[in-house]
Amino acid sequence: MASQLFGRVPSAARSRARVQKGDPFASSRPHGDICCSSAGETSKRGTPLHPPARMVTSAARPRARLQRGKTPSDPPLVVRGRDFKVAPLDPPRGKGILGRRGLLAYRRVWFHRSLKEGEGDMYNGVKVLDVHGHVSSPEATSNYLMMMMAANTPFPNPLQPGGRPTPGLSPEDFKKASQRHVDYMDERNIDVQIIGPRPFRTMGFMEEHLIPNWSRFVNDCIHIQCQDFPDRFVGAAQLPQLSHAPDTTHVLGELERCVKDLGFIATYASPDPAGRRTTPGMHEPYWHPLYAKCQEWSIPIIVHGTNALDRRFRVVPHNYQLGFYTEQYLATQFLGHGDVFERFPELKVVVCHCGGGLDRFHKTDPHLPQKDLSRNLFFGAAWIAPSSAVKPRAQAAT
Repeated sequence: MASQLFGRVPSAARSRARVQKGDPFASSRPHGDICCSSAGETSKRGTPLHPPARMVTSAARPRARLQRGKTPSDPPLVVRGRDFKVAPLDPPRGKGILGRRGLLAYRRVWFHRSLKEGEGDMYNGVKVLDVHGHVSSPEATSNYLMMMMAANTPFPNPLQPGGRPTPGLSPEDFKKASQRHVDYMDERNIDVQIIGPRPFRTMGFMEEHLIPNWSRFVNDCIHIQCQDFPDRFVGAAQLPQLSHAPDTTHVLGELERCVKDLGFIATYASPDPAGRRTTPGMHEPYWHPLYAKCQEWSIPIIVHGTNALDRRFRVVPHNYQLGFYTEQYLATQFLGHGDVFERFPELKVVVCHCGGGLDRFHKTDPHLPQKDLSRNLFFGAAWIAPSSAVKPRAQAAT
């Protein structure tokens, strides 16, 4: 897969940016790099091999050796063991998909790390930012959800003043859960991670009056983890999405709280939170209030499927994952063929798990949108190795 770099500080789902060794505050050189699909590569038939949107690749699992260029004019260099190339950054391209707010948060994180560790490196002189992570909270967080659903009552948030004290939700309990998460990152040479909600626990099919309280509680859990390890985590919000609302105006209050009060730098969005295929497509006006606010605040949207209530899926264990891929694929198609990025040219959208990935099996798939989306639409690579995509799954596993 031919690739080229973009932006300055990247963000996407379960993907890692590589930040050049040195002072991250220096303005004389780029702060990070990331790999992406080339919209220009063509097959022997002259048709595009890849969609004109950026493919973000993984820097961990397995770890590839990165040969770094010295100047922005250097030719592309090869990341050994992978099917893509990397090239030095082009600083004038802007702040990448994290945007202004994400860049500031990124600098804040590395300031914390510099106080503790100096200028040390986690992997071969390369800083690693994982931008597709999910919150790790005590198991007792499920009790709050269960009690709300059982009583059909939006109980006060136990993490807020006035909330009922709940066993298992002490600061020590949260710290233990966060520490396990940090240990996991350390084993995989990940310096910093953007954490958001756990998609299969967004519970968008609940009674609508319960959803705002649950989203607020989840965001408070994310904030606690970021506070426990401010040099390792930054937050992305869970939105209280309602599939049957007139539009997404109803989520903006919680988004504002997360961005302005909790310091989050991104937001998750489910293409179909209720899981019944009742939410308007991501190209429709229903989404415009969210898009406008995220563009205004320079907040990237991380698109991730959530619960799926399709009755056909019941035979499949953990079938919420089918909902992930089907909805992410549909979101990619709707965003690619619609006029969202003409209306919101500075909007940044990351679609997790390769954007659903289905059209990547056929490199000349005519469903690929034939226009340049490289400034707006990004894909995460938390899926399978590119070299295994055309092999039988059993063979790939070996």
